[in-house]
Amino acid sequence: MFERELSRVRAHNSRNLSWKMGINQFSDMEESEKRVVLGYRKDIGYLRRGDGRLASPAHAVGDRAQLAALPTSVDWRTANIVTAVKDQGHCGSCWSFAAASTIESFYARATGQLPTLSEQQILSCTPNPDQVRG
Repeated sequence: MFERELSRVRAHNSRNLSWKMGINQFSDMEESEKRVVLGYRKDIGYLRRGDGRLASPAHAVGDRAQLAALPTSVDWRTANIVTAVKDQGHCGSCWSFAAASTIESFYARATGQLPTLSEQQILSCTPNPDQVRG
């Protein structure tokens, strides 16, 4: 499995595209193992239009002139808008990492200062409506 993934990464990176792939803790896992760890469901993971096709930003915004004026790419890492990659491990609280990252980036855009927020604090302070209380 790992050799196949390494070949895939090397093939991608040899194409000199705008982004690079790498090896990480998931590189030697089968797809079935990744699904258990990552918990992602493709059937609900995309915004869909009324006709069932995937929606693009152009469909969501509607104003093609505004879209045409946008840059073709932005590297938010060098703009000091995103924090370093975080490893949530197997905690199952990806929503907390997503919330913290979103707030960090919005704050950075508004103030020019990039904080690192605590995902654990978000988890500890947010009630779980599915949790049975005794």
